[in-house]
Amino acid sequence: MENSDITQTWARFGIEHLSASAINSFISSPARFVVSKVLNERTPAGAAALRGIAVEAGLMALASVPDLSVDQAVEEAIQQLNVQMLSAGILGSTPSAAKEIDRAASCIRAGAAAFRALGQPLLNDDGRQHKITLDLGVGVPIIGYLDALYPSLICDIKSVSRLPSDISASHGRQFAIYAAATGLPVRAFYVSERGVAQFQAVGTEVYLASCRDTAVRIARFLGHFENREELLAACPPPDLSSYQWNSEQDRALALRVFGTFA
Repeated sequence: MENSDITQTWARFGIEHLSASAINSFISSPARFVVSKVLNERTPAGAAALRGIAVEAGLMALASVPDLSVDQAVEEAIQQLNVQMLSAGILGSTPSAAKEIDRAASCIRAGAAAFRALGQPLLNDDGRQHKITLDLGVGVPIIGYLDALYPSLICDIKSVSRLPSDISASHGRQFAIYAAATGLPVRAFYVSERGVAQFQAVGTEVYLASCRDTAVRIARFLGHFENREELLAACPPPDLSSYQWNSEQDRALALRVFGTFA
């Protein structure tokens, strides 16, 4: 596929950039990619995703403010989590939401010492995450946002229910983009209620090639269609048993877009 054809395909479907999340989404669920990147429709984050955001906020606060106590960090993170849940229409009193709130507090406590041992991360003046941009030669830039940036290291925080024994392929692609964009090594910081597992990201070139290949495959797939209507008529329907489609809002979106609910 010629570069001019790829560029025209992205423009036809209004795609100005890709990300590790978008690439991984296409691999695991083309329907989710189409809904989020072509239709620009998203459902509110679920309780588990919001728990991950709260854990990251709590650990970053601990690393950035030396005299902040763990109890203070937990309290502030949980307050933020409750606000975000309310905004997403999630009642914190429901069993599933209450479980994620408790899990967030436990994860922050479990990861506090290990994360602080990495040192004080570099912060933007506006308090936002550091943005990275990478040119993979696929017609649009690849963008991403770093959890914790240090002078000689990137650390990405993953709040999990069970500690993994290694970095997953989807995370490997994400970390390869970070490493290529910054020239820095990436450390995966997995934290659960029971402790921490840390891994140095490896295989950057292999994962980067996978990202490049997948981006081209996305463009080739989209290039078969002249408009959104044609694309939706041919796109594989969502697997509603997948975690990506398991909320009521997800199912309603699938029904409205794809006419499927089972």
